[in-house]
Amino acid sequence: DNDVGIINNIVNANLFGKKYLFILDEIMNKSDTVSVKNTCTSVKNLIITHNERCSLIKDNIYVSDIKFADNIVSLTEEGFTHVVSLTGKYVTQSDSGTIYYHINIPDKATINFIDEVSECVSQLIKIPENSKILCHCFSGVSRSVLFASILIIHKYGFTFDDALDVVKNNRSVSNPNPDLVKQISDRLSSD
Repeated sequence: DNDVGIINNIVNANLFGKKYLFILDEIMNKSDTVSVKNTCTSVKNLIITHNERCSLIKDNIYVSDIKFADNIVSLTEEGFTHVVSLTGKYVTQSDSGTIYYHINIPDKATINFIDEVSECVSQLIKIPENSKILCHCFSGVSRSVLFASILIIHKYGFTFDDALDVVKNNRSVSNPNPDLVKQISDRLSSD
């Protein structure tokens, strides 16, 4: 019964940090009950799937969807120091010293993407090298991918095409809005 309570607490509180995999393994190893073992396996799969929502792109730059970014346990466990939200929805903010940036930007070419994100990028290229940056949008496939690409351009001097390739190679679900890709590419080639 105590094991079931622990499992329920993990699920109900969205405790999807990687350390909870260890706790579930311990419960599985000591339990003789098939249903407890099966439940542990199911919850472990939830945690693994949750953590796959976040991708390391380059050095200290990560991209995720909003579900990962809205999980304070995951953000704290992974040590994110900066979170950039590129969506109209706000995520739950940690009081652990994490710095949050919110850019309410639609996934449409009717906005000037570079102008909308330039102030945030300027601030992020000045932070200490050991900082961990999480860029997220709703699904983690378009706006956050483009933001991370622009950040890589400014931090490392890559071309837009090369920066976008780095992001796509490290985040298989990347699928940025082609109109925004063209807009950014045109803008950067004219600057």
